Amino acid sequence: MKMKRIRRPFILILLLLPLSISCGNGGTQGFDSSIPQTQLLLLDAPGSSCKQQLSSPTDPPDLSSLVAIVNQVQIKWNGTYPLNLVYFHFHFSGDNIASGGFDITYTGTDLAYIWKGTALLPITVQPSVNPTVSASGCQFTVGGITLVDKTKSAFGSGTLLIYATTQTDAAGQNIVPVTSEQYFTYSYTAPQ
Repeated sequence: MKMKRIRRPFILILLLLPLSISCGNGGTQGFDSSIPQTQLLLLDAPGSSCKQQLSSPTDPPDLSSLVAIVNQVQIKWNGTYPLNLVYFHFHFSGDNIASGGFDITYTGTDLAYIWKGTALLPITVQPSVNPTVSASGCQFTVGGITLVDKTKSAFGSGTLLIYATTQTDAAGQNIVPVTSEQYFTYSYTAPQ
């Protein structure tokens, strides 16, 4: 029986296949996050932060365009002790994003308004087998996203990185960081 020679491109495809199958959310085991839609729409309009929506709803919008409406964030934490949320970090990348990428980080009272609707700190998430949904009652909106050219439609990808800490002992003497990363895509439709 004659054996056929396996071509290099075929071998390369076989080697890369596990990488494409395993792509997904990243971070610490037992810490998962999600947003309601993994395809965000960029809108050429101003928007309002959760802080403004909840504390000064009649004021003019405090977020410049472009905006992406995220709505709510879900967190599932299978740890032993509560999580203390430290920050949410969004990164948008794509050919039409100004400076090659847009980054914004939400911490402190801004994050508290996003997660629980008040400025009270700390921001904790209890361990649960079910996802915990942000309970702020606001429409979480990321603003200030800039494009190189608003007359051209844009598509790209991004990540939401959630950074938190938790304790590893009952006395709380050993605090460790934990992360969860959610991937998403976005699109912008240029005006006709």
